[in-house]
Amino acid sequence: LRLKQDLGELKVENLKEFHIKTLSPSALETFYKCAFVYYSRQTLGLKTFPEVDLDLDRRSAGEVLHFLFETILKKGLETWNDEKISELLESNRGKYFPSIVEGLWPAQKKDMIKFCRRFIEFEKTWKREAHLMNKTSTEVSWKGEIAKTLFQGRIDRIDSTSQNQHIILDYKLTGSQLKGAQHWVENGNLQMLFYMYALERGWAEGFEGTVVAAFYYIVKNFTRDIGFESDEEMPGFFNKTKKRNQKMNEEKKILLLKDFENVVINLTKRLKAGEINPLPQDEKSCITCDWRRMCRAPHLS
Repeated sequence: LRLKQDLGELKVENLKEFHIKTLSPSALETFYKCAFVYYSRQTLGLKTFPEVDLDLDRRSAGEVLHFLFETILKKGLETWNDEKISELLESNRGKYFPSIVEGLWPAQKKDMIKFCRRFIEFEKTWKREAHLMNKTSTEVSWKGEIAKTLFQGRIDRIDSTSQNQHIILDYKLTGSQLKGAQHWVENGNLQMLFYMYALERGWAEGFEGTVVAAFYYIVKNFTRDIGFESDEEMPGFFNKTKKRNQKMNEEKKILLLKDFENVVINLTKRLKAGEINPLPQDEKSCITCDWRRMCRAPHLS
């Protein structure tokens, strides 16, 4: 039986039906891309850890950037200089930089101070151009139900106008694998769609109105032009990008979110049925998958 399953001649049977009360966007996105990886992480509670390195791994780097950006924005762009940035890094060194040895810390801190200065200058320029923006919110919590399943999460950042128009921003280290909104549903990039859906449905306390853009904020080169954007001119809030296919009118945005909702309903149904078949959405992803050594997918046998 096991051999036939490994060879793909028999489908791996579903587990006993799951009774899942709460899901995160990242968990459902993982299930979309590979049910076996979801089962390994979420059901068995298995974890992967980065190799020991003298530099920050991607997971740690992401945590550091989120912390620095949130702190800098909350305390105000004008309040920061090199000395204060250095104090911020030193006071949080144990929490965010535990793997950096003493001899390498001065160079690491110098690079981080330089990086923070770049972020502050970029934000100042953006703020001057987006003079209609009157509020920036970070780490915005939201929760709501789809198909009797509670979803919840946090949005990295929301820029808003007094007219309740919102730009969603999701921090990313690099943009090499990122696609515009026209590809999100088919590629299983569900997180941004969850964020848009949550704001449009009023799932985030204190927010109402409409999402006019949702961009990945790529910190490697400080760009924010990949994602979703309204096809209407909005001078003073955001400049249109040159990416035509990700521009949508209100009708297309509604259809996009409806397609997303249908995908979520279908995925949730499959997930609750206990599906764990190791058939990834894209077999190419198995090349770099942390779970490939224990996976029983036929194409890996």
